[in-house]
Amino acid sequence: TLEITMCIGVGVTFGIIAIVKDFVPIFFGVEFVKSINLVIVLSFSVICISWSNTFRWLYFIPNEKENIYVKSIIIGAIINIVFNLILIPLYSSVGAAISTLLAELSVAIYQTIYVKNKINCKLILKNVLSFICFGILMMIGVKLTCNSIKFSVYKVIVEVGIGVFIYFLCLAINYYKLIESFVEKYKHK
Repeated sequence: TLEITMCIGVGVTFGIIAIVKDFVPIFFGVEFVKSINLVIVLSFSVICISWSNTFRWLYFIPNEKENIYVKSIIIGAIINIVFNLILIPLYSSVGAAISTLLAELSVAIYQTIYVKNKINCKLILKNVLSFICFGILMMIGVKLTCNSIKFSVYKVIVEVGIGVFIYFLCLAINYYKLIESFVEKYKHK
């Protein structure tokens, strides 16, 4: 479940980054163009939240370890406040976005430290690195193939379609043997 959640979370993160420069002006208006950097920074919190929420729902709550989850949230809140005090005066809203990302990252790290002896996080993190590579390939593919399309809603739709195609193609290549064994198993039935 954690691997699937991270696969989706990383895909969403890099998908948002790939289309944000076209998406924000079209759907929010040109007055929100300055928020593009905020969206880019905050999109990385999708990965952290996906990671920590999976632990919450599939490990901490079923095993009556809510206190660990609550502690991680308190640590995240403290980190958010401290970094807001430091970064907002220096970088304004970007500082607040960075503080939020650091808070979510601290929650994920705290929970990972707690479950590292119970769940093989190293294997999952190895796969997450693969997903990040696929996300970067998706982002590059979207930028290269959609550069010539005029700025419009159509461009955003094409970007999303190409991004989904590239990401799933990378996943299919990566999991070819698994997919092949699955097909063989059900082909005979």
